[in-house]
Amino acid sequence: MRFTEIDSYAHGVVKTLDGKQLYVTVPKENYVAVVDAATGEVLTKIPVSENPHIPSLSPDGKEVWVVCRMANTVDIIDTATRKVIATVPVGKRPHGITVTAR
Repeated sequence: MRFTEIDSYAHGVVKTLDGKQLYVTVPKENYVAVVDAATGEVLTKIPVSENPHIPSLSPDGKEVWVVCRMANTVDIIDTATRKVIATVPVGKRPHGITVTAR
């Protein structure tokens, strides 16, 4: 699938639980694109901290956690509002993340 509305290269992708949307990180532009999985249309671009890399969907599907490598943070996106609801400081240059249930 080609995402024609993404400004730069896409790095990480996670699919929503219903399979209808993809959250795609775009490191050079510092955003996460929400993409219609069927058409490839970019539905919105969510600004995040510097250099987003790997996204992970929470087990309940309500949040996407995004590692922001150069900001040394994890940004948490609410999938209902498509907005960053928290920015969590982490160690130097994080690269990957997995979110699991307790």
